Amino acid sequence: MFSRSLLVKEEPESTYYKEGVNGMPKKTFYNLSEEKKKKITDAACREFLRVPYEEVSINQIIKQAEISIGSFYQYFDDKDDLFDYIVSAYREKINSWIINMFKRNKGDIFDAATSCFDTFLDACNEYLAAGIINIFGNTIIKEKLWDCICSKDDENGIRNKIFEVVDEDKINLDNKEDILMLFELIRVIIHDSVVSAIIIRSHKIDEEEVKKFYDKIEFLRRKFSKNIDL
Repeated sequence: MFSRSLLVKEEPESTYYKEGVNGMPKKTFYNLSEEKKKKITDAACREFLRVPYEEVSINQIIKQAEISIGSFYQYFDDKDDLFDYIVSAYREKINSWIINMFKRNKGDIFDAATSCFDTFLDACNEYLAAGIINIFGNTIIKEKLWDCICSKDDENGIRNKIFEVVDEDKINLDNKEDILMLFELIRVIIHDSVVSAIIIRSHKIDEEEVKKFYDKIEFLRRKFSKNIDL
């Protein structure tokens, strides 16, 4: 669903679409060629970004993918099944991107947060901005997306990898659960701020909302950073 960039310019490689992730297409889907699978998932990505989730049209997806409605239901139960599969397939790429943000910022959770936010806004052309609103504007879909990305059950997921890259010496918290809580709070702030900062109709960024984001992160920095100059 982030095929316009996932904040990385190239299209996702077909190896991201693999059997065994949380969203489970039927076996017939895995029997397709990589080219065919990619054509279907790319068509779905465009449709999920194009309109609000409840307006997503399976007919539009099959038209772009050049498959029949019968074939679609041989591959997936419904659009929810397809969405779950795409999110799961992208999870590794999303988590790697988050980890790299921490590495670039030397494990500083607050600097990593501002880098994530800035990158989202820099990537938000009109198409991607509309897609973010369409996806994150639906509470159920938003939570499904983040539950997949931040799954507690995924050994290689961000919740279990975060302590490999975050510099705990820079955070004034005593245990890992508190650090995870801070990470979750920052994740919510980034999400809400990105959505609030995008003004679709005027094709620009709301600078007041951007300032609010930085103010929130700086507040958290003052409260939870060690050895900060106040």
